[in-house]
Amino acid sequence: MLFCSIYINGQDKVLDSIIMAFEDLRISKIHENIERVNDQAIKELIRLNYLYLKNGDKYDHNADYRSFSTKKREDIIHNLLLSDYLTHLKVVERDSLIYSNYRLSLATSKKLFDTLLIRESLKRLCQHIIYKTRDAELLSNYIVEFSKYSNNVKEDFWTNYLKMGYYFMLSEGGAQNIEVRKKMDAVMGNLLALSKSGGFRAGRVYQLHGVYLSHWKKNYALANIYNLKADSIFGNIPYWYSKSRRAGIKYNSAINYYKNKQPEKAIPFLKQDLKRDKEKIYLMYTNEWLYKCYESLKKYDSAFFYFKEMNKVKNEIDQQEHSLAIRGMDNKYDFEEKEKELQNLSKTNESLRMKLYSTFPFIVVALFITVVLYFLYVKNKKKNELLNKEKSETLLKLDELKSLVTKNHILLKDKTKIYISDFMYVKSNDHYLDIFISNGKKHFVRGTLSQLKEELPPNFIQCHRSYIVNSNFIKRSNKNTLFLINGEMIPYSQRDMVK
Repeated sequence: MLFCSIYINGQDKVLDSIIMAFEDLRISKIHENIERVNDQAIKELIRLNYLYLKNGDKYDHNADYRSFSTKKREDIIHNLLLSDYLTHLKVVERDSLIYSNYRLSLATSKKLFDTLLIRESLKRLCQHIIYKTRDAELLSNYIVEFSKYSNNVKEDFWTNYLKMGYYFMLSEGGAQNIEVRKKMDAVMGNLLALSKSGGFRAGRVYQLHGVYLSHWKKNYALANIYNLKADSIFGNIPYWYSKSRRAGIKYNSAINYYKNKQPEKAIPFLKQDLKRDKEKIYLMYTNEWLYKCYESLKKYDSAFFYFKEMNKVKNEIDQQEHSLAIRGMDNKYDFEEKEKELQNLSKTNESLRMKLYSTFPFIVVALFITVVLYFLYVKNKKKNELLNKEKSETLLKLDELKSLVTKNHILLKDKTKIYISDFMYVKSNDHYLDIFISNGKKHFVRGTLSQLKEELPPNFIQCHRSYIVNSNFIKRSNKNTLFLINGEMIPYSQRDMVK
C-alpha cells in the first residue's frame, strides 16, 4: 500500500512548489519563490541551483551550507538541494557524499510517509546510478519502487525515462538479446507518446531517441533528425541548462556524422566540444573522435596531434575513479605503437606535401599552357565554323544565280513557252491560273500557285495568297497595294508575303 502524504503547512507548500519548478525547469517560478523560504541555508542552495540552471554559475563547493533546521522535512530538502548542487559542480570526490545524501533522504522520507520527497529521492538515486555507479540490479529495484508512486503523466514520463537508462546499461553490458530490444522499443514508444505536448521534456525525449537510434539501431541519419528536433526545442529556452543540452546534442550529432562516413561534418562540432565544461573522461573521448575523423580523412598530422591529446588526458584522469574506461582505452590501443605509426604517416604526408610545393610552379605553367592552347583551339574552331557557314551561303547564292542565268523560260502544261523576262505576274483562280505577260497577253492554264512557284526564280514573290509577282515589274508599293510599271495594281498582304 502506498504511503499517504503528511500534513503540509504554508512553508512546505512553498518548498514543494520550488522542487516541482526545478523538475520542470520553470526558472521564473523558482525566482518568484526564493524570498518566501525561511531557512537561510535552504534559500542559499535554491539560489545556487537557480543561478547554475539559469547562467551556468558555479561557486565554492567547500563552503558551509549546513542547515540548522529542526524539522526533518526541511533537512531532507536541504540534503537533496545540496547534493543536486554538488552534482552540477561535477566534483568527483564528492560523488560518494552525493549518493549517501540521496539514500539518507529516501530513508527519512519513508519514515515521514512523504510521497513527493520519496519520488524526488528515488529519481535522483536512479539518475546517479545511471551516470555514476552503474549498478544495473540496484537501479532496477529503485525504478520498480519509483513506479509505485507514479500517479500522473509527469511521473509516467520519469518511470519510462529511467527504464530507458536501465536498458541502455544492460545493452552496454552485453545484453543484446531480442527481448531487451523489444522492451527498449516499447519504452521509447511510451516516451514519444508522452512528449507530444512539447516543452523541455519533449526535448529530452528527442535527444534520448537520437542516442537510441544511433547506438542501438545504427540509423545515424534518422538519429540526427531527432537531434535537430531536440536542438530546436532547447534553442527556444533561454537558459544555460538548455544551452548545455544543445552542446551535448551537437556532440552526439558529430559522432553520427563520423559513423555515417561524413567525418568532415563532424570535425567542427567536436572542436567546439573541446571548449565545453565537462569531466576529463569525456574530454578524452572527444579527442579520440577527432583523431578518428582526421585519420579517416588521411590527415595524419592532425590525427597524430589529437591522438597524443587523448593519451595526455587519459593519463590525467583519476585512475581509480575511471578504471573501467581507462582499461578499455588501453585494450583498444597500443599507444606507443599507434603514436609511432601516426608519426610516420604524418612525416610521409609532409614529404609528399614538400614535393608538391616544389613541383607546384611547373604545374602552374603546364596548366597555363593548357588553358592557352584550349583557348586557341576554341577560337580556331569557331573561326572554321564561321568560314564553313559563309562558304555554304555563298555556294547557295551561286546556285540561285546560276538558276537565274540558265533558266530563262518556263513551259506551261499546254506546252506554251513563256520567257521569264516577259512574265509580269500570275493570279490564282480556283484550280486555274491567269498568267499575264508584259506585251499585254494573258494565258489561262490549269494548275496551282504552289506548283508554279517551284519553277520560278527568286525575284518572283508571293505578295498575296492569290498572286505571284515578278519584282522587276514593281514600280512602287504602299501598305495594301503593289503598283506595276504598266499601271496595274496588285493586292499586297504582309502576312502572305513569300519570296
